Amino acid sequence: MHSSAESDVIGAFKRYGLVLIAIPAVVVAVIVGYIVHDVIVRDFGEVFAAGMKGTVAEAWEFDEFTVDTGSEPYRHFDQMVEERIQGNRLTATRVQSPDGTVIYSTTPAEVGTVIPLTDATSQAARRGKVTAVTVSEHELLSSGGSNLLVVGPIQLEGSPGIAGVVTALKPYSTVRPSIRASVFTVVFVVLVGAIVTYTFLRLLVARAERELLASRERVQNVNERLGRSLSDMERHFLGTLSALNAAVDAKDRYTARHSLHVADYACALGLRMGLGDEVKSLERAGLLHDIGKIGVPETVLQKPGDLSADEYAAVMEHSRIGATMIETVPFLRDIVPAVLGHHERWDGSGYPDGLAGEDIPPLARILSVVDAFDAMTTSRPYRSPVSITEAREELMRARGTQFDPDATDAFVALIDEGAILVRDVRFVG
Repeated sequence: MHSSAESDVIGAFKRYGLVLIAIPAVVVAVIVGYIVHDVIVRDFGEVFAAGMKGTVAEAWEFDEFTVDTGSEPYRHFDQMVEERIQGNRLTATRVQSPDGTVIYSTTPAEVGTVIPLTDATSQAARRGKVTAVTVSEHELLSSGGSNLLVVGPIQLEGSPGIAGVVTALKPYSTVRPSIRASVFTVVFVVLVGAIVTYTFLRLLVARAERELLASRERVQNVNERLGRSLSDMERHFLGTLSALNAAVDAKDRYTARHSLHVADYACALGLRMGLGDEVKSLERAGLLHDIGKIGVPETVLQKPGDLSADEYAAVMEHSRIGATMIETVPFLRDIVPAVLGHHERWDGSGYPDGLAGEDIPPLARILSVVDAFDAMTTSRPYRSPVSITEAREELMRARGTQFDPDATDAFVALIDEGAILVRDVRFVG
């Protein structure tokens, strides 16, 4: 028979185990859901702002961009706005010059007046920044209802800079299905991972309980199994984040094996550099280093040509998004600096924080080398892989500028010894 204390422990897990697993899972799901929602809203806003900017540019030229409700540009723009409102693609809009003068508004009484620029319109006028948020109330709205509010800069032909600012409201119902589907997918993956974890642990505890009832001699063995279950819990939470990684893989087929390769190369390099117990953390960092790409649009990840400045800026955000996602999981906090800093450069020209030299976290320096090596030796949407010899030469060329010299020398030594084998991943468009 098992002791009362042991029975109490097992009984407590059966009563509260689901809660203990569900709470962190729900927290992760909520945080990731908010991140994905904000990223997708921003993407929709960028596209909508570009469309409105093009509509304004189609109506006005720079020297005509003045208050004149009887002008041909004004009437032409008013007609285009009316068509979009009737097609449920637009709710309301306002066009202002940089000093706040209203050039056009779906509220006619505003035309010709000066409405002070808000923080969002001021940033659009001064820095060309697009802002996108969801709102249920706004001065341009005559009735309630959720709308996507977008503020963006206007550039006109002949203009030396930003000619004005457009504020537009789009019915949220037109974008809600896409946003909800994306958020639901991510939250579903997290919660399913939690359910699988709880089911596994419940089965494990049930088995332990049967063994305790069978013989007191097996009490120590059962305690060891319960102790190991804590590690299993960590592995299953890691599996949940790996499932999120799989969501990234679905968006970018190149990434499908890249994280596994990076983890393998990183472990080999970590052992070579004598990191000892840190190799386990290095493996986790390698598996999860690109998890933040879930916040990058598929069209950018799979683009076969050169990226625009805005597209490259979106890609650069993936390391910060990934670090934000995993820092909420206690047993992964030690790898947050590596995930955040794996695109920093030895000379300080990397991102997201421009760290240089030994200010870059040690594990991030290792990931930087092996990440670049795998990127060079595997197929990408926009180029074919290079040979292992060419990749080695490129690593040595960038030694001391992009890469940590010690990490580079150690990895090149592994290549020269034949310990690193390239596994090409063919990209299928």
